[in-house]
Amino acid sequence: MRRGFLVGAAVVALALAGCANPGEVLAEKVIEQGLSQDGTKVDIDADGDGGISMEFKDGTEYQAGDHAQVPDDFPSDMPLPDAQLLAVVKNDGGFLLQYQVSDRAAYDEVASKLDAAGFEETASIEMEGMTSKSLSSDAWNVSLGLLGEGDELTLSYGVYPASE
Repeated sequence: MRRGFLVGAAVVALALAGCANPGEVLAEKVIEQGLSQDGTKVDIDADGDGGISMEFKDGTEYQAGDHAQVPDDFPSDMPLPDAQLLAVVKNDGGFLLQYQVSDRAAYDEVASKLDAAGFEETASIEMEGMTSKSLSSDAWNVSLGLLGEGDELTLSYGVYPASE
């Protein structure tokens, strides 16, 4: 719980310190020191444009803003939406990608491609402001979510190794 709060605080603090290089460096050091108090080792790299990347001792990697890129080891056979990538979390062979989208088309396209690739839908829910489905194959479990309303939507796309 504390780690999640500190990571959230890191994002906010670095966004606020985004323009001033000395403030940015200070924010990085303060956050790194705060996270290290509970045994977490983190290295934060922020830029003046609001981009941030963090690497934790346990191997978790986080990228947001200008630093966000689909990792090189993301499965090449998995479809990617044609949308603005906001953030990436990578841990234990799994990936969580968050995108900004203006409508449901990117969600529907990824879901359709996964279906065509033989993924089986294991759960789904649709209600006002939220659409979500879980899919699986022999190799991967996928969670696909769409949150928000109107043209302010976030597409969440999780890809995790299937349990053996």
